[in-house]
Amino acid sequence: KTVNGPHCSTAAKMLKAGPADEKEWADLQTHAQMLSESGFVLMADSRCPDKAWADAAKQLQDGGAALATAAAAKNVDDARAALNNSVLASCKGCHSVHRVKK
Repeated sequence: KTVNGPHCSTAAKMLKAGPADEKEWADLQTHAQMLSESGFVLMADSRCPDKAWADAAKQLQDGGAALATAAAAKNVDDARAALNNSVLASCKGCHSVHRVKK
């Protein structure tokens, strides 16, 4: 919400129509790299409580990297697939187990 949410939201907005110019592609790549790095941070300091968390963190690492690669190649279809099928799926995988229900 405070870390990954803004990167995911911004990437999704950028990919709705596709990045318009070189700066937007570079910005998308930066958001993707931050998402990938967040997957590593989620595993730091022995904070991982279980397999659901570990699997989601790994999926976030890989999905963010795939999104960054697609952004570097300016491939909007691959970028959308990486965001939707990996990055956002990793969020759902972890939050379905660990998000506090209100």
